[in-house]
Amino acid sequence: MRRIRFGTIGDVHEAFPALAEAVAPTAPDEPPIEHVERLVREGRLADAIAVFAFLLPRREAVWWGCRCVMSAGDVVEASDRRSWAIAANWVRSPDEQRRRAALEDGETAAQSRPTTWLVRAAAWSGGSMVPAEAGTVLPPPDLTARALRAGLSISLGVHSQEKAALERTFVDHGLEIALAETDLADDLAEFQKRLIAKG
Repeated sequence: MRRIRFGTIGDVHEAFPALAEAVAPTAPDEPPIEHVERLVREGRLADAIAVFAFLLPRREAVWWGCRCVMSAGDVVEASDRRSWAIAANWVRSPDEQRRRAALEDGETAAQSRPTTWLVRAAAWSGGSMVPAEAGTVLPPPDLTARALRAGLSISLGVHSQEKAALERTFVDHGLEIALAETDLADDLAEFQKRLIAKG
């Protein structure tokens, strides 16, 4: 579990008080992955998804969002493909140039598309959230998580008939990323290979 920096779910709530807006802070001493697994057993998939948005480090969280919206079939239009690629490119190498590219795309992309919130999540991962000529405005530390929650909520709303299955898929992606021992770039490359194999 080297990708998880929190020892307990209480630590997550302490770092991100906004998580309590979605999931009540219970069993604070429970390890985060055990907490997620318990939520799944209790059928609280939406709560498990909310936890992952805050639990995963920002780079991993954006990649989780990329995997989720691709699995849901939300990358269909040219603008979706562009936004998804920009977000994934930032995950591959999260430098300032790629973050700025995400910021620019997020300013003009349609609010109603899940992929828009992926690029915003990447753009709001650090640095300034306004154009360089406007000075420096640092994003709140929970803004990447909030953006991801917005994007995944839109996706689940669009696919309401398959909501339960998609929620489980989103949780499974989160668990896979959280528990992986490989480098995130390797995970990205492997996921894209699978996409190509599917045609």
